[in-house]
Amino acid sequence: MRRARRGAVITAALTTLASAALLASAGPASAADGYNGACGSGYAFVDAIDLYLPYDHSFVGTTYLTYNRSNGYNCAVVQLEPSPTVRWSRVVLSRGDGSGRDRDMGYYRSYAGPVYTYARRTCIDWSAFVGETDNDLGAARVDLDDVRCG
Repeated sequence: MRRARRGAVITAALTTLASAALLASAGPASAADGYNGACGSGYAFVDAIDLYLPYDHSFVGTTYLTYNRSNGYNCAVVQLEPSPTVRWSRVVLSRGDGSGRDRDMGYYRSYAGPVYTYARRTCIDWSAFVGETDNDLGAARVDLDDVRCG
C-alpha cells in the first residue's frame, strides 16, 4: 500500500511538472515569431515595433528590423494586419547621417519592403508609416533616428 501511494505521488508530481512545462512553452509568441522572412536568408531578427492608429488605437501592422552579420546590411519591412482593403504603407531605412537611404511605399495588402542599407559600425534611421493615403494625418507611424548603433 505504501509503495502504491508513493508511486501515485511521484506520478502526480511528474504530471504537474509536465503540465507546467507545456504551459510555459505555450506562452505568448515572441516578436521574432511574427516576422515573415521577407529580407531573405542570413538576416536575423533585431527589433519589432507594433503600429497602431492614433485615433482609435487599432492595430494595423508591425515593422521589423533585421541584420545580416556576413554582409553588414540592415533590412526593414512593414507587415500589415490582414484587412479587406489596401493601405498606404511606407518603410524607410538609412544610415544615421542620412546616406544609403532605401525606401518602399505604395498601396499594399500584406507588406511594404524589404528595404536595405549597409550599416556596419554605424547607427541607422528607421521609419514606418501605415495609413489610408500617403499624407494621412491619422496614420500609424514610427520615426527612429540614430538607433541600433553598432
